[in-house]
Amino acid sequence: MRRTDRQLPDHAVFEILDAAAHGTLAMCSPDGPYAVVLNHVRVGNSLYFHCAHEGHKLDCLAHDPRVCFSAVASARVHAPTSTTLYRSVTAFGTLRRADEPEARDALRAFCQKFGVPFPADEFAMPCVLAMEIVQATAKGNEPK
Repeated sequence: MRRTDRQLPDHAVFEILDAAAHGTLAMCSPDGPYAVVLNHVRVGNSLYFHCAHEGHKLDCLAHDPRVCFSAVASARVHAPTSTTLYRSVTAFGTLRRADEPEARDALRAFCQKFGVPFPADEFAMPCVLAMEIVQATAKGNEPK
């Protein structure tokens, strides 16, 4: 990180990921870079995303499981100083499909995070992707 004066303590990584409603997942496709905005949930040291059972994200995953995820928990322009005040995370890791029990647990965590009731009846399970965080840094420009 070039601006080490903006690096936040390690515990801020999970705080920001938990507070952010969405982020950008960057992947490698056979044709080059691909980035998509997704909502997410964190359980332990993993981030979870849900998607269809086929599509470009899964094509990218088959090509290269290495990914980068960026999330911003807060950002606002501070006009008097012409700067942006923010808290963000950049995380690197590997992506994989979650198996059935893990996917259900992740979907329950999604429902809890976003205040949606978990379906009581059987439902069509989406594909759930799990990102194991290998390295992450939190960065911020906050009022002193």
